[in-house]
Amino acid sequence: MELLIASILFLSTALLLALLFVMQCEKTLKAREIQLEAIFDTSPTPLLVGYWLDGDYATERVNSAWIQKFQIPEKQVAGFKAGEFSWWVSAEDRARLIKQAHAGLPVEEFNVWMRQANGEEFLGSLSSQTVVVSGRQMLVIAYEDISSNYQMQAQLRELNRTLEERVERRTFDLTQANTKLEETLKSLEKAQQDLIQSEKLAALGSLVAGVAHELNTPIGNALMSSTTLGNDLENLGEALQEGLRRSSLELFLNEGGQSLAILQRNLERASGLISSFRQVAVDRTTSQLREFNLHQVLVEAITLLQPLLRNTNYQILIDVPEDLEITSYPGPLGQVITNLIQNALIHAFEKQEEGLIKLKAACKGDEQLVELSVQDNGAGMSKALQKKAFDPFFTTKIGQGGTGLGLHLVHNIVTGVLGGRIQLSSELGQGSCFILTFPSQV
Repeated sequence: MELLIASILFLSTALLLALLFVMQCEKTLKAREIQLEAIFDTSPTPLLVGYWLDGDYATERVNSAWIQKFQIPEKQVAGFKAGEFSWWVSAEDRARLIKQAHAGLPVEEFNVWMRQANGEEFLGSLSSQTVVVSGRQMLVIAYEDISSNYQMQAQLRELNRTLEERVERRTFDLTQANTKLEETLKSLEKAQQDLIQSEKLAALGSLVAGVAHELNTPIGNALMSSTTLGNDLENLGEALQEGLRRSSLELFLNEGGQSLAILQRNLERASGLISSFRQVAVDRTTSQLREFNLHQVLVEAITLLQPLLRNTNYQILIDVPEDLEITSYPGPLGQVITNLIQNALIHAFEKQEEGLIKLKAACKGDEQLVELSVQDNGAGMSKALQKKAFDPFFTTKIGQGGTGLGLHLVHNIVTGVLGGRIQLSSELGQGSCFILTFPSQV
């Protein structure tokens, strides 16, 4: 009897413990269920739970985010198949998702167009997973609105397309602009070369005018002497017919000798001027390479500039060895000297009644190079002016006949034709010095 009572007590205790365990499990499950419900309902992602019913999925429940997104109360969709109350824009898209989900395959980033209760559409990215709960096949679908991403991508694609068009248009415009710029540059270069050539011809024309003016005096004197000698001959002929006396003959010989001496002296001067000009003109128009005496070329260049110096107190001194023979281009070199001297006369001595220009030359570097300096005691130049001195079209005589090509032409000839370099040193009130260094044998 005691054994029976003990067994009953043991079983009662076990049942009580089992009951307590079950109650505890139910309590735990309930807590988890409440927790899952809370997570499901407060999830920011729209969620839908469906179950398999008569060959299709019916809606069991949706969370608050889903209701807010689609603007459809839960009571209107619970227990209904989506096909009966569709928020799908395309039935074919839904059929594809259902087929894939029912086959037990997970669905990720299934992009389809969805419709809200007010008819407004948006692009959704769907993810789903099929699970079996209590023997029922359940479907969980998560919805994500990617309309903004889609619009941004569309805008980005449009931006890329328009950007490509703008780049192509800008490239075309730049190509056209570059072509026009190249054409303009070529035109400017040609115009600059034409202006430089005109500058050369203008300088040569100035020399022609100067030589013509210089020739007037000796040729006029020679003409006057020849006329006087002719008159003396006529008088001698008349005296011979009347009876030539010794005094008449002596007078003719004396005056005729003087006229002949004047005639010879002036013709020699004219011949020298013509010879100098002829050589200078040939050298400058043909730019021939030849061996020449540097002192002689400089003298010829100075001779042709004498009309500019007449009736002035400006002097030009040449300190160059008379035996200095070099092989180069005498014409361009003479052009350089002419331009530098004219530059000094026009600018350096503008406000001076007296001035001195000194030309000095010597060989250096084992006689491989010639250093020729043209120095004046004029007004000098500021540092800013020195930086622009050789720039094309730069002149301090704007509107007064200055072309701004004189020193630019000098720089081009020295660095190009003569194959040398030119340096300028100057101080305000202390004059300027141009130093040319070029090969003695080209």
